Amino acid sequence: MQYTNPELRHLNVDILVYDYMQLDKNWRSENARNFYTRLYLVTGGSGYLRTDTEVIEMRPGNIYLMPSEYDFGFGCEHLEKVFFHILLPTADKTDVLSGIGKILTLSGCEDIVYTLRDLFGAQDTFSLLKVKMLVYTILDRFATEYDLQLSGDRSLSPLVSQAIAYIWEHPSVKLTAKEIAGQLYVSESKLRNAFRAEVGVTIGAYIDDAIYFTVRKMLTEGHSIGEVASTLDFCDRNYLSRRFREKFGKTISQYRQEQAI
Repeated sequence: MQYTNPELRHLNVDILVYDYMQLDKNWRSENARNFYTRLYLVTGGSGYLRTDTEVIEMRPGNIYLMPSEYDFGFGCEHLEKVFFHILLPTADKTDVLSGIGKILTLSGCEDIVYTLRDLFGAQDTFSLLKVKMLVYTILDRFATEYDLQLSGDRSLSPLVSQAIAYIWEHPSVKLTAKEIAGQLYVSESKLRNAFRAEVGVTIGAYIDDAIYFTVRKMLTEGHSIGEVASTLDFCDRNYLSRRFREKFGKTISQYRQEQAI
């Protein structure tokens, strides 16, 4: 008898950025929180990662994982690294890795670190497949080293699942619980109560999170502020810029500068 876990159908690592950089003292930030998880593979020099409780020295041959939606800072005098921005999304776009809640370190990974440095820039299909395979290997090593037990999709009712799907298909600052309830032919109060009970946040808060997830993703993909504002129905680019700074404590220009790190 064959059995396939339904989660396998959509469980996949999205590699948003794969790059190699040589950095100097201008590489620093006090708050590098973002919607994606970072992997730093150090090939030379040294640097640091800082949280509220510790300072971690980055050394050659080591790999560091900074989970999504986690506050940390960084800096260096001279550092060479391969890095990835990745997502391990569930069906409702939540990054599974955000549940880690701390910086993780793998020591003595020279084999993977220098292989991925040497593969950087390759364009042939099998080299790219090897890159992705090594990213899965890194995640597997972290899971084994730290005994990670990460939950995938939550068990949601059809009503809440359909509401979440509608939110992600129609992200907009104009989207309301009333509109979603109308599309699903239920009362607004029933939808609000079910959503809060199953997801743990209000549907309004979830819509807001989905909007700003999409804002950051579009900016990362290179869309202009005007394009992002228009797509998500902000009244204009200035309003989007103001709301972005209020929510994340940095300007969109500062955010863009951090995307290459």
